[in-house]
Amino acid sequence: MSRTSELIHKFKTRINKNLFIKSIIFISGGATIAQLINILFSPIITRLYLPNEYGVMSLLTSVLMLLSISSLMYEVAIPMEKDDKKAINIFALSFIVLTLFVFVISIILVFWGEFLLIHLGSEGLIPYRYYISLGTALVGTYNILIHWMYRRKNFKLISKTQIGQSVTGNLSKSLFGFLGFGVNGLLIGTILNKSAGIFSLFRNIAKKEGSLKKDIKFINIGYSIKEYKDFPLYQTPTMILLRVKNNLPIFALAYFGTGIVGLYSLAYSIIKLPMMLVGQSVTKVFFAEIAGFGKNNPKRILSLSNKLFFKMSLYGFFPILLLAIFGPYIFGFIFGSNWFGAGNFVRMLAIAIYADFIFSPASRVFEVMGKQKNKLFIDLFGLLVVLISFFLSRILNFSPELTIMSYSVFMSIIYLITYIIAKSYLKQAIVDLDMK
Repeated sequence: MSRTSELIHKFKTRINKNLFIKSIIFISGGATIAQLINILFSPIITRLYLPNEYGVMSLLTSVLMLLSISSLMYEVAIPMEKDDKKAINIFALSFIVLTLFVFVISIILVFWGEFLLIHLGSEGLIPYRYYISLGTALVGTYNILIHWMYRRKNFKLISKTQIGQSVTGNLSKSLFGFLGFGVNGLLIGTILNKSAGIFSLFRNIAKKEGSLKKDIKFINIGYSIKEYKDFPLYQTPTMILLRVKNNLPIFALAYFGTGIVGLYSLAYSIIKLPMMLVGQSVTKVFFAEIAGFGKNNPKRILSLSNKLFFKMSLYGFFPILLLAIFGPYIFGFIFGSNWFGAGNFVRMLAIAIYADFIFSPASRVFEVMGKQKNKLFIDLFGLLVVLISFFLSRILNFSPELTIMSYSVFMSIIYLITYIIAKSYLKQAIVDLDMK
């Protein structure tokens, strides 16, 4: 056996013995492959659909993201509960809440859907509003099932569904595009991209957990409602706040029409993806390191933070600079002439994406230093700043490009402020330790 083969064999053996590392590889690997499939299909899909059609799809995606709390976050308690009999009742409760939620949403869409979508700036979604109920039901079902998989630590199946969703969704969009289905093809593909794999998950649970059905009782479900009441009371509003903040640009830009939304969505997804994959991986490793140091070793955390900031600044600068200079030409060549404008939006977004990339790892300092409450207030301030940014853009009658530039600058400032505050906590902790 050669030296290289021996090293590979040792590496595989070590991974197989370490279940935690193996689980991370399955989850992150599945997500990465799924995103790569999305990228590979993007040039095909953008040549089959126009920016305004892509914009309607983006609006549906944003609405589904806002409604992804359809089980009021009870499903998050499924992997946390130690007792299987209690967990299966939380599982049943999640489906009951989801069913009621979808029923209420459907009634609202029938009687007041047009009014609400107009006030959300989503007029383009009005003819397709019934996809919202379908998508909410399917995505909600997938979320509940996947949390049972988290309970069983079946990360291999989770990874398979992630890849399967990407393949199914993109093939559906492409096929329906060739057949001339228009927006309907995109919307069906989008829902499949977020919910495919339901049947395989159901089959797995029915086969392995069938004996637990007898433990589902209304009185036990009632106990679950009371025991886990904090999820709908606190975690659901927090998640709504986060989703509103992340999807606000889509709804704000809908004022300019679905074509602008489509261009922005493609620009953001393409420029964000590589930075997100690298940035999130670095952030997780950074958190693992500083969590090991603990809050009593702020000097080491500050030193590591400074080194990481320098490296991230260097590694992220040239790719962002390249997109900022040649973005329109790159997008026009890869995605087709209709998407030249998306490259212009990349230029506007470059500063915010770069700031997110270099400053975000330091945000994990708040957790290690026990400053989560402070971070919540910073996040609330960030949402307020973004709202003000779009409000001023509307009042001052900014163009789409200037609106995105304003948003990009404000977001960069928020990332910078968060970074400065995180470092100030570390410096103060160092001073406090030196005084002891």
